[in-house]
Amino acid sequence: MDETPVYFDMFTCVLTVLAYGTKLPPIVIFKGKQISKNLPSRIIVLIHPKGWMNESGMKTWFNKV
Repeated sequence: MDETPVYFDMFTCVLTVLAYGTKLPPIVIFKGKQISKNLPSRIIVLIHPKGWMNESGMKTWFNKV
């Protein structure tokens, strides 16, 4: 699992691949206070004031992925 900040769009993407090659659903963490309504259902979308992964985000990742 790794996270990659994408500064020009102000979000962080968390990508996870298991040791045998299975790709898990991505998490996109947007900077701000509201989540856009028109996002694909196959990704997990979180919101954080600074666009970062935090403890709450890790708990969400663990529970949903």
